Amino acid sequence: MTNYHNFYPGADYGLDPKKDDSHIDLDYKFPASQFALPTDPRTANQLKAVSDKLRTGAKTIEVSGITPQVLESIPEQHLKEINRLNKLAGAELTFHGPLLEPTGLTNEGWSEASRNQVEKQMWSAIERGQKMDPEGNLIITFHSSNGLPDPETITKDETGKIETKSLVVINERTGNITNIKKAKSDFLSGKPNADVYQHLKNINDEQWRGNLSNISITNHRSFEALNSIKKLGKGAAEFSKKEAAGEQIISPELESEGITSKEVSSDMDYAKIIMGDSYSQFKEAFNQAHETANDEEKRKLDDFKKKHSAEIENYDVNKIDDVIKLNETVSEGVKLLGEIDTPESFKPLKKFAIDKASDTFSNLALQSFKKFKENAPIISIENPPAGSGLSSGDDLKELVKESRKKFVKSAVKSGMSESQAEKQAEKLIGVTWDVGHINMIRKYGFDKNDLIKQTEKIAPFIKHIHLSDNFGLDHTELPMGMGNVPTKELLNILQKRNKKLKKVVETGTWFEPFQTTPFRETLQAFGSSLGGETMAGTYWNSAPSPGSGGYFSGYGTMLPEQHFDTYGAGFSNLPTELGGQIAGKSRFSGAPIE
Repeated sequence: MTNYHNFYPGADYGLDPKKDDSHIDLDYKFPASQFALPTDPRTANQLKAVSDKLRTGAKTIEVSGITPQVLESIPEQHLKEINRLNKLAGAELTFHGPLLEPTGLTNEGWSEASRNQVEKQMWSAIERGQKMDPEGNLIITFHSSNGLPDPETITKDETGKIETKSLVVINERTGNITNIKKAKSDFLSGKPNADVYQHLKNINDEQWRGNLSNISITNHRSFEALNSIKKLGKGAAEFSKKEAAGEQIISPELESEGITSKEVSSDMDYAKIIMGDSYSQFKEAFNQAHETANDEEKRKLDDFKKKHSAEIENYDVNKIDDVIKLNETVSEGVKLLGEIDTPESFKPLKKFAIDKASDTFSNLALQSFKKFKENAPIISIENPPAGSGLSSGDDLKELVKESRKKFVKSAVKSGMSESQAEKQAEKLIGVTWDVGHINMIRKYGFDKNDLIKQTEKIAPFIKHIHLSDNFGLDHTELPMGMGNVPTKELLNILQKRNKKLKKVVETGTWFEPFQTTPFRETLQAFGSSLGGETMAGTYWNSAPSPGSGGYFSGYGTMLPEQHFDTYGAGFSNLPTELGGQIAGKSRFSGAPIE
């Protein structure tokens, strides 16, 4: 098959004969043992897939279980056999877990039940993955999100100005999400454009005021319907009782006002219905306010609840006195709700996503430690392609810190010392940094310096690296040195933190057209030693590649090409006196070969 390795490389670079066009020229030389190859994620026969990758010479293999259905199809015996194969080959394993949404957010919205379901799927992957390395701490990679929209669309213009163009927000009570863009100009008030965060605050304020207004209007309708009934005074209860029993009602008080008993009966039914709607709306608003209230506001709300709890619990819709009292209670409650700070009907999705995803990862880490103790797998959270949720270094840093915090809190509750809990949290929860994924922030106007800053922020949390190159615009996966990922700068940062980080060569879009595993290309790009650490000075990027120098001009006057054409490759066509054979008489019978 045609490939670029058969191109004639030309003369050496005069000032540096070892220089190679794919060589990244790092400050460090990486041994081949630090590079891992992923198995084919499409097959459930991961045992064969691991064996195939070991044949390339790789010392570390990342078992791929990214598709939940494929992962469920891997036999239990294969996982144990992979462990035995790993020991025989003297190799190391890592594991890429299934692509699941750790927040539990789906197309239908969010619910705690869906988050719990995802957590169970991830736990199954951890349990099964541990069987491939039961005596170590297997690194298991999960994505920080899968299908979650980017909570913030942040761009950088040519002047270097960074701006948030839109926010994805969630109504936590309903689980629904929506997108909020920067507000347009307000020509009526003449106010300048509000940024997207101020726009979100304005939306929450308007919605809260609208909710209270609707409650007040509904409650007032009930109040008006109750007016004719209140004219009965103490006879209202008796009237209500007779009306419920279907008895004929005659009231001189009402007749003197020109109000018929039929009208009163109709008002009573209407008041009951409207009062029910009013109370339902008020209860929803009260609960929403209580969830986000500060301590002082919660005290006021709790006092209101204690004051009216008896009449609310004992409310009987068929008792007109109860309906009147509830009407007054709701009026008082609406006034109280109008005095507290506006609750966030819509919250930024980022804060919500980090909260729910950290619940999942902290729970998994603690459950893993409780079951496997010192051999618990390491949960390494990967940044998805830029443009997905929780994909930046800032996002991952916040997610890991929150996950570790929750792990410590839960571990201490279960009896672990705080120092031990913090130590285990730092060990068991970290980051898989995908340099190709973060490079895609270039399509939003960011550059190499921004990539370096993102890597510097997340470097202390990194436990694993995924290597793939691209041009920052789409999710492609080329061998390193073939795109514009600033590999040298990023790996120099990471090498200072941890020199033994495993680096997984993820090149899915390379394998499909070229049908080869780019292990050699990777070793050339990183200048790995040709014979390991014992052969320092001989590197893959300086060694002749098979097939290079494809142009061949013969051996010159010493061995002219014409002689081989005339007398054969082994000079078998020379005359017999010169040691050759006469053409066509090579067989014992003397018959021609033809």
